[in-house]
Amino acid sequence: MPDVFRLNVSVDSIQDRLTEHNLHLSNCAIINISISSMDIFVRVNTIYATFFGASPPARACISVDLPEGIRVCLDCIAFTEYDPGARQALHVQGLSYWAPANIGPYSQAITVRSLFLAFLLSFIFVQAGERIFVSGQIGLVPSRLAVPSPRSLALETALSCQHVSRITSALRESSGGGWVGYTQLNIYWLADPGAFPHVKKGHSALQVSFFKFFLDKVPKIPCLDSSLSIYIPSSQGVAEECSC
Repeated sequence: MPDVFRLNVSVDSIQDRLTEHNLHLSNCAIINISISSMDIFVRVNTIYATFFGASPPARACISVDLPEGIRVCLDCIAFTEYDPGARQALHVQGLSYWAPANIGPYSQAITVRSLFLAFLLSFIFVQAGERIFVSGQIGLVPSRLAVPSPRSLALETALSCQHVSRITSALRESSGGGWVGYTQLNIYWLADPGAFPHVKKGHSALQVSFFKFFLDKVPKIPCLDSSLSIYIPSSQGVAEECSC
């Protein structure tokens, strides 16, 4: 089965589930793409771009051991937004020293204000305020969009966390600041099971309570990708979540 058809089937399946709740792909805040091999990454990227406009959802893409015959799998988080026009997207368009540029058809961060609707195996509705999702961050040197040389788990972990911090800071500044975030969840995708205790130690240094690790193949680098969730209580006038 051609990769274009496999991806179309996955997207159609998600759209069917969204339609059951009067939602569309445009309501997705973040989409995670799992592929069977990084050999199809460029093709999937090209096809994926055709489904979205100028401000596509945030995204993480990883290579995993999918069941036999499955080459692409998608999951998403979508929102019933109070004001779709209030959705904001953050893009890093070129090489810089503060954060890596987008390397695919996704936004580095998406901000929505809505009812929370999570789609993994089922839909769960939760009342929510404003939430921010940040795309997956791997430990690239932003000025070169390249892994450190020589490769270093410690440095790549630090870079991944730095990217998350700087993107979150940019979002805070652009919204006028004043809010305090509380981390809900950190997800790490690790390429080497032996890296687990080291990344966990670094994670603990961030004083983050909730975390989950996946051991699998990560795009571009041999070390890790990370996903972060931050919540800001509605009493501050904002509620927010960041996933990267």
